[in-house]
Amino acid sequence: MGKIFKHKLTRRQKEILERTKLPNNWEELSTYHRRIIKRIEKMIKYLEKKYGKKFYYKGYIPENKLFFDKESLLVYAEGDDPEVDCFAVEPKGFGFTDEYAWVIQTP
Repeated sequence: MGKIFKHKLTRRQKEILERTKLPNNWEELSTYHRRIIKRIEKMIKYLEKKYGKKFYYKGYIPENKLFFDKESLLVYAEGDDPEVDCFAVEPKGFGFTDEYAWVIQTP
């Protein structure tokens, strides 16, 4: 079988899938959900590498070209208030951009 059928979900990916009431078994996920959960993990890893902190999933908005919605991941950092200090991560070029600087600057 190809690589698409042999992916081991991380603990974080399983937690996100459980919170969103999706199966936490790779084989049971649709191709669409497989792509999204891998994308979410990639975006969170980008943040953790950039800031040296742990970040938590708050929500995800998939790209929808029909309604001009951009892909966006909502997260918050460990120790921050998830209701107030939530911010977005979005694709930019071949990488990502984020709004964490606004959270850091808030008194």
